[in-house]
Amino acid sequence: MIRKSSDLLETVEKLKGAKSGKAEVSIELWSNLGALRLDRWSELSREEKEEIERATHELEARFKTLLASRKEELVAGLESGIEQVLGNLERARKQIEYYLDKGEISKTLTSYELNANLLYWRDKLGYALDLAGDSDLGLPSSLAERVESLDSELRKVLPRAVQIYRASDDDPTPHPEHFPASFWWRHL
Repeated sequence: MIRKSSDLLETVEKLKGAKSGKAEVSIELWSNLGALRLDRWSELSREEKEEIERATHELEARFKTLLASRKEELVAGLESGIEQVLGNLERARKQIEYYLDKGEISKTLTSYELNANLLYWRDKLGYALDLAGDSDLGLPSSLAERVESLDSELRKVLPRAVQIYRASDDDPTPHPEHFPASFWWRHL
């Protein structure tokens, strides 16, 4: 993840204008940096954790420098990336809700698919939003409202789905301790 974050930063540092604000690159960059900052790294040795912390601080310094000089561009890319992630999440939520209503969720989708189609994207959004918040960047109210609305819908659907999977000994969120407490969708 450190190498990927460094490569993404390098890509954005080299590109100027609309190309550096490309949604896919932006959401990856914001999410990866957010994950590096928040991940627990619980299974690593003390030395490995210290190495990751040093690398993360270096990446954060590069990012802050870039953000100071090209804030508008980076924020536009972040907002575009969030829009894409919200679209992915909404599609996944509707699919899960459809199968829940039919009583076929665990027969149709594996917990792996729930993770890949929904939880993965919500994690990405969570990490990116955390970094944006710590960078004192507010989302436009319409975008913040979309995130809140989606979370409200997910709070209705996810607990039901997770309960059904767990009843089949197929837990889609087996290691909540690996995620920040603010990631409510991982702590159901």
